[in-house]
Amino acid sequence: MSPPRQPAFLPDGWTFGALSLEEARVLRSWAAQEGWNPGLHDLEVAYAMQPEAFVGLRRDSELVGAGAITVHGEAFGFMGLFILVPEVRGLGLGGWLWHERLRLLKDRLGPQASVGMDGVLAMEPFYARGGFRREHLDLRFEGAARGARSDRVVPLEEVDPGELTSLVGTATAAARPEFLEAWWGAPGVRAGAILEEDRAVAVGVLRPAEVGHKFGPVVARCPQAARELILDLMARVPGEQVQLDLPEPNSAAVEFARERGLEPVFQCARMVSGVAPSVRLEHLWGITSFEFG
Repeated sequence: MSPPRQPAFLPDGWTFGALSLEEARVLRSWAAQEGWNPGLHDLEVAYAMQPEAFVGLRRDSELVGAGAITVHGEAFGFMGLFILVPEVRGLGLGGWLWHERLRLLKDRLGPQASVGMDGVLAMEPFYARGGFRREHLDLRFEGAARGARSDRVVPLEEVDPGELTSLVGTATAAARPEFLEAWWGAPGVRAGAILEEDRAVAVGVLRPAEVGHKFGPVVARCPQAARELILDLMARVPGEQVQLDLPEPNSAAVEFARERGLEPVFQCARMVSGVAPSVRLEHLWGITSFEFG
């Protein structure tokens, strides 16, 4: 854990530094209270892979604000899971903490790296002043799972790991093989893939959340395979709540979500500082995480 740091403009007793696992779990509980419906094991997976990504502000020994700054290789980082407790909001602390997290993240990346985030629309002007620009909207759809099993869907264990991470890498800023293997190997996860001539054409994950289940990632080379895989995963949790996060430019995915009776319940701006990573949004049928990228 990095040593706590005393912000210059704050009174004695206020420090900034890395979080312990127990403090990171407090941050997860805040996310649940805010209605973000975090995945049950998302934070533990992310913390195990990169504990230094979790940083926060303390008043004496009490955590009052925190967030994640995840490094996805030298060229891309992601800011997310940013929360202050209500009693310290409106004091300028949030702005300071956001900029300090960004500074620290950039220090961990290469000189030409870009940084991404999913920001609430009300905060978009603030993020723009910090050097971020909107790339597109991300939409969260929610509803009851209605699906159908497919005999083409196979367990991920039957697919070459390189095939899976290569496919995911077409639609995300970084392939992240170790992170993904831990992510879709977490307890309670339903996952599958579709192969055509031994080539992965779709991979999808449905993971347990505070309420129901959340998709992500879901990546497919064609709409038919994406729909078939999502329906297969839905059929494993019939009638339960599911959430599917989609990039608005993927109109085929958005139309599919509406056809299945899922309703839009939240939207945010995918924003980037620096050169935006080259990704194929038409392949992205389920964003991995608004919190970790």
